[in-house]
Amino acid sequence: MAPILESVRLGKTLHHVESVARTSLAATAALLVEDRAGDAIALLGAADTALRKMNSVLIPFQRERVERVLERARELLGPDATEEAWDRGAALEPDAAVDLAREALESYSTAVD
Repeated sequence: MAPILESVRLGKTLHHVESVARTSLAATAALLVEDRAGDAIALLGAADTALRKMNSVLIPFQRERVERVLERARELLGPDATEEAWDRGAALEPDAAVDLAREALESYSTAVD
């Protein structure tokens, strides 16, 4: 996870929103492992919003990851709470979304070490 965390930090420093949005997708798995499905979905909503604003799309493996995370979150949270979490993330300011991704990756790295 260290390279992913460093990528999020560097993307934020360079104000490269697309890089941060794509890299943040990896943090969603860390959040699910920590039983933070709501935050995982919020992060997906934030990444989706950022990518849409740039007219960018997910590549196939990223789309597959998103679908797996959404499926698992719906199992854990139910469809209504999943949608609410997505909307919460979509409304996040970019810096708040980056902070959420960084926090997830840092806490996951600490738990695994």
